[in-house]
Amino acid sequence: SLWAASSLAVTAFRHVAILMPLLGLALGSLRIDAVMLNQPIIEIAQDSDGEFNISRAIHTVAAAQACGAMQASAVPWPRLDVSQATVKLVNARGETLEIADVMFLGKPINSLTWQLSLSLPAVASASGRLATGSHWRHEIAFDLDDSAIAAHFLPGLDPRLQDSLPRDAVGRWAGEIA
Repeated sequence: SLWAASSLAVTAFRHVAILMPLLGLALGSLRIDAVMLNQPIIEIAQDSDGEFNISRAIHTVAAAQACGAMQASAVPWPRLDVSQATVKLVNARGETLEIADVMFLGKPINSLTWQLSLSLPAVASASGRLATGSHWRHEIAFDLDDSAIAAHFLPGLDPRLQDSLPRDAVGRWAGEIA
């Protein structure tokens, strides 16, 4: 399992492959080129304040970088290939929504920029870039095909209003973690 800063499990997996050059390992320098996860179970949970476990983990890393406890590395992140994942979305009320056959691919473009793509069949797709430096700048293009996910995380939403939510949304998100 991988753990978020809050000590909540973020993912569990059955099959993991980590690719690294054997020559580098023999010479005493460890560099991971790729991580492949097959059929992981990824839980994204919202607490009572509306914050998600994965966002707490990202904020913790960003805060460590900002105070100098962790330097933004010039070593590129490895390629991350996630296939046939099951994503469990747990809202603040403890209700769970599962999405199967999720695919994710992240690959380094250069030492500080990562290109990513995400596919949640019949639900959403996204692609974009993430800069892994101190502000974690990101730009994501998304296509949401089902509003059930958004409604799942809106506290107190009258179920009668769910039918009035738009079923599709296409857009671009740009931001950074300060």
